[in-house]
Amino acid sequence: MAMVVHELIPFCSGQAWASPRIRSIDGISMGGYGALAIAERYPGLVSAVAVISPPFGQLMCRRARPSRGFASRSTFDAGT
Repeated sequence: MAMVVHELIPFCSGQAWASPRIRSIDGISMGGYGALAIAERYPGLVSAVAVISPPFGQLMCRRARPSRGFASRSTFDAGT
């Protein structure tokens, strides 16, 4: 997540083909989870998110069953 937020997005934003006002992020499967996590943790960074088959079961049930898909509650909370 740090590489995407601190390196990839700033690099792409500086390219001639990039829109200075609109940033979007997408992901497939666990990449979809990562895209949603970035949008949630950095709300002003992206203006659109598109995901294909993200692990919603783990996202929606994180409070009831945080260990599904993650080693522990603290691992989920740390975003790793």
